[in-house]
Amino acid sequence: MRSQRIDSSGQMTWRVLGIQVPVDAPEGETRRLAAKRLGLKERELLGFRLVRRSLDLRGRRSGRPASFVVHADCLCPEGHRGAALNRAVKSGKVIEAPSVNGFLPLDMSGAVPKRVVVVGSGPAGLFAALPLAQAGCDVTVLDRGASLDERGGDVVAFHRSRSPRPESNLLYGEGGAGTYSDGKLYTRTDDPLEWPVLQALVRAGAPEDICYDSRAHVGTDRLHSVLRRLRGTLEEAGVKFLWRVRMDDLVINHSAEREVRAVVTS
Repeated sequence: MRSQRIDSSGQMTWRVLGIQVPVDAPEGETRRLAAKRLGLKERELLGFRLVRRSLDLRGRRSGRPASFVVHADCLCPEGHRGAALNRAVKSGKVIEAPSVNGFLPLDMSGAVPKRVVVVGSGPAGLFAALPLAQAGCDVTVLDRGASLDERGGDVVAFHRSRSPRPESNLLYGEGGAGTYSDGKLYTRTDDPLEWPVLQALVRAGAPEDICYDSRAHVGTDRLHSVLRRLRGTLEEAGVKFLWRVRMDDLVINHSAEREVRAVVTS
């Protein structure tokens, strides 16, 4: 049997793959089918989380009904074994579940500076700033564009005049280039950091199904409010935002392994 993730209590977490569930199935059917594949009854599962859900429309022409294909993580009782689980692992229908505990704790005792400047307020910048601030860093986020409220006026002016503002437009400003998209989230990397990022978006108002839908979609009507709430979360953690500030250069100490000493802005 392949190795499995075991928490401090000895309980095991397995990922059950490719569960076929009719689209009109009653609530709880996915959990029941996942437990069955593991050789358990539904009530014996100690924890259950949808990981991915996609719509399967194959076979429509032959009359086969539409269904969801679901992956789910299941927390099993300590010491659970059995023929059903062994068969599922051997066939590849059950695999070890990756850890999804949250943002990795940062070791601030080494070379990581206490003061950090993050350049850009796109997704990468925001989710770099958040764990750094939670780890105790003094974090400042620079963006050459405007905050969302001001950026919205700049974008409206562009649509009306077709004359873009060089520093605040569809590319630059709060949220990055995706702020004026329709909020699609197609990344499914199975990286442990995917879960805390998606959870942060849900806490900021994104729909919960972005955590498992294969074609996750925050929605154009929600995206801007999610960004504002996410900024509020970062500000509560101590992050400072400077808008309409462009990074022009870095001051580097070449004698100390190219240590960045300062950021030159305009």
